[in-house]
Amino acid sequence: MSNLPWTNVNGAKYLSSGKTEHSEWSVRGGWMMAVVLIAAGLFTPYRFTSIFGILFVLALLMKKIVAVTERGLEIFHEMYITTSYELWPWDVIDALTYEPDPKNGDKVLLYFTKDVRTKKLSFPKAYRDPIVQMAKRQNKSIKIYDGVKERQLMKG
Repeated sequence: MSNLPWTNVNGAKYLSSGKTEHSEWSVRGGWMMAVVLIAAGLFTPYRFTSIFGILFVLALLMKKIVAVTERGLEIFHEMYITTSYELWPWDVIDALTYEPDPKNGDKVLLYFTKDVRTKKLSFPKAYRDPIVQMAKRQNKSIKIYDGVKERQLMKG
């Protein structure tokens, strides 16, 4: 694993508890599509399709690691051919919404909103309060929402 960008950051670091969950069908479908594209490149005159198949395999094997640090929301993608890093500093995050994960009672879902983009991440339940406190400390104007209460208000 490459050296993560937040390794030398002082203060608390909260790692997201898992990768994005895809349905079993979408994962199988992705692998089938990769095989079809590679085979099409090998057995038809359209050789360039095998390149798309190889890129599809690389995308399926990509690892995404997310952490919340004193700097903000940090997202690191590790691929076999390159890496990618994205930082959402606290001062650009407009809202933080939390709710229990309906699929796993030991987890909490946190939604980080910046402009019109929202990232949904899963964390252990114990991380919710420290992350909320860090958000309030780092960005005085951030809006914090309890997702369960907000849904009840919307239902009326």
